[in-house]
Amino acid sequence: VSQSRYQVYDFNTRVLSERAKVFCDIHNTTVERARKLGKQQDPLQLVDVTDARIKWSRQTKKSLTQFKECDYDDKHIRQSLYRPFTRKSVYFDDFWDEERYQQHLIFPTPESEQDNRVICVSGIGVSKSFHCLMVNMIPDYHLTGDSQSFPFYTYDEDGSNRRENITDWALQEFQAQHGASVTKWDIFYYVYGVLHDPTYRTRFADNLKKDLPRIPILPNSGAYRDWE
Repeated sequence: VSQSRYQVYDFNTRVLSERAKVFCDIHNTTVERARKLGKQQDPLQLVDVTDARIKWSRQTKKSLTQFKECDYDDKHIRQSLYRPFTRKSVYFDDFWDEERYQQHLIFPTPESEQDNRVICVSGIGVSKSFHCLMVNMIPDYHLTGDSQSFPFYTYDEDGSNRRENITDWALQEFQAQHGASVTKWDIFYYVYGVLHDPTYRTRFADNLKKDLPRIPILPNSGAYRDWE
């Protein structure tokens, strides 16, 4: 979730719900005024930039020019991790949340939070040192400093068609090294462990500043000298 995030987040679910209803009311009222005026006036001239109750982002301005209204829905109130160890409620609706990226396919429903896990890592080119965090709810884009998210599962928008993101090829490679009992979840947690390993972070510090992490398949010895 990015862009208008300060509006769509709140610690208090009730306050967030009321705020979202105000967003919709102001937007829809402005759309109605623009529709009545037609070509007599540019719809964007009706935007009141001094109204602190709403932020007119490029997305909502575009919707105004297209006379698109929005509908409030309680189902859009979701849990999110705004910053490390800081949970907030979020109004997770693509009408108001610009740049949702693929989050609606990673946590499409509250039920998906029970199944899915996501490894969030620092994005390419961030100024801070590399860090990562595993989450089981919608992460804010700036959770780990412009985060890149790697989920175990992805879904269709309605929460159906759950798919694993670790390939069968990767599973075969790990099983060849460590035995047939290795599962895809084992690989997922192994990756998370490696990303926290001080030796890995030190050895590949330069790479982690300019590229996404690359994870070695360690031989059974587990010796770091075998990393390439």
